Amino acid sequence: HKCITNIFHYCSLFMIIQAAIMKYVCNAFMLIEYRKFQEAIVEVNEGIDFISKTDSAIFLFWMYSHKALLQIMTGDVKGAESTLESACEMRSEIQTAPMQVRDFLSGNFRVMLFRLEESLKAGASSEIATYKTNALKAGKEAVKNSQKVVFERVEVYRCMGIYHWLVNRQKKALHWWGRSIAEGERLGARVELSRTYFEVGKRLLESKSKHKTLNNIKAEEYLDKAREMFEDLDLQWDLDELERVAVNFGADHHISHCSK
Repeated sequence: HKCITNIFHYCSLFMIIQAAIMKYVCNAFMLIEYRKFQEAIVEVNEGIDFISKTDSAIFLFWMYSHKALLQIMTGDVKGAESTLESACEMRSEIQTAPMQVRDFLSGNFRVMLFRLEESLKAGASSEIATYKTNALKAGKEAVKNSQKVVFERVEVYRCMGIYHWLVNRQKKALHWWGRSIAEGERLGARVELSRTYFEVGKRLLESKSKHKTLNNIKAEEYLDKAREMFEDLDLQWDLDELERVAVNFGADHHISHCSK
């Protein structure tokens, strides 16, 4: 009887710990998805602190991946690179499912895209070739993983579009953005779909754009569609980003300014 009681106690304790871990993982994911960055930072740091005291290497890796993604989204690129390096070391010692590695791959891809864009702006030819190769490799890994994590495709396809746009392969960029939109509409993934609408509208307005439409829809229409969805989904951070673009391009283009 005492043995059974002890087993029950340890099983209950294990379940409580697992529930707490999943709370941190899921909350961090949702806060990052909705760009609630300040709350996400608290959740991620508390989660890492809690999970570090348990024997849950996979979930610690997962939280470090969340942290890296959060850092790159908030502009802490060097911090993201350092966190990804730590996560990479963890990954080499564990087996992960596609769902658990998605943020790691996404964070790595975003870092490479950032470094590529910075090197292109600086005209650093020696770095451009390296980051083009690294970004494409990271993108292909993320796309491959997304075949097993369906809801990830909308974002990954959008990022692949960004890569091709940066390296001046605009037709390929439009192809990937078209795929992102198709997947978003098919899956009803409105949050990431709205961000693809925004990305397409923003890029089509750039002076270097050789195209005026995607799927016979103009840039301004994509921005209007994005704005409507941002407001409907209460994506304030995204609305602020859209407002910044509207200010930059509004003088030369008829971009509507719906009330928030």
